[in-house]
Amino acid sequence: MADILVTLTSPRANRPLLDEMAAPYGGYRDFADVPEADRAAAVASAKVVLSFKPFKEMGTALAAMHPGQLLQILSAGLDDLPFDRIPEGVTVAGNSGAFARPMAEHALAMVLCLAKRLREEDAAMRRGEFNQMVPNLLLSGKKAAVLGFGGAGKAVARLLAALGMEIYALNTSGRTDEPVAYVGTRDNLQAILKDAQVVVLTLPYSRLTHEMIGARELALLAPDAILVNVARGEILDQKALYEHLRDHPAFRAGIESWWVEPLRHGRFEVEYPLLTLPNLLASPHNSFDVAEWPRLSYEAAFANIGRYLRGEAITGRMRPELHRI
Repeated sequence: MADILVTLTSPRANRPLLDEMAAPYGGYRDFADVPEADRAAAVASAKVVLSFKPFKEMGTALAAMHPGQLLQILSAGLDDLPFDRIPEGVTVAGNSGAFARPMAEHALAMVLCLAKRLREEDAAMRRGEFNQMVPNLLLSGKKAAVLGFGGAGKAVARLLAALGMEIYALNTSGRTDEPVAYVGTRDNLQAILKDAQVVVLTLPYSRLTHEMIGARELALLAPDAILVNVARGEILDQKALYEHLRDHPAFRAGIESWWVEPLRHGRFEVEYPLLTLPNLLASPHNSFDVAEWPRLSYEAAFANIGRYLRGEAITGRMRPELHRI
């Protein structure tokens, strides 16, 4: 019997990739192939369950999970998981760092687009204007605050550092092996944000990070700072962001992750008219959606599964008490 149970709704869409990734661990069992009467037993007997939307995929069989098992989620964000339905003691891990490279590229693209006024001057040239003497921002030598220093945060920091920016990082330990100018914890948030030219959010969303960036934090940044969010919308106070952008036209923001989105909420909406502001750059939370995303996702998930099966420390481990929002 395989140690790994895959409950993904359509695993056959990536059957060759799943076969390749699971082969070193003795393969996997496909939940869809298990007779309905045996599904709870299949869940209970697996050492690892690989899932995307666990309750949607397993239904009541999810309740058969127990301490000593790993529930490995294919996505990095876990804020919409049904933690109240997951039995206590089950280890839950997000797919930490799976999309770090495409997310980092997307964040860099937003930073550069805003810093170099690419949208504005492209539009002006199409109107026949040639604004050669309108200044843009030099990023080299300036301070960049990267909030969240896991796989995505480190990938963002490396790209910004390549531009010559000084990296101020925030994580939970206040330590890192990355070559940064400063690393601190939530207690050091003011020092990390103070006069930053660029801020990139890559934090996981939890009770601890809910509306972590509000009016007070935005006021700490440079007047012409650039803020980019590739994490979760709820980490930003939407009202405070709108008012800061409205009242500080030199300040710019790139929003990739929104407060209410179709995949998580079934609709897209914003509470404040952010999309009417000229100093906001919007994208539809598609930074992960590159041709390579299935391989990136499965590689990271199975690497973590391998660590778990070997008794090693895993990445992306979540604390349900923090993620019951």
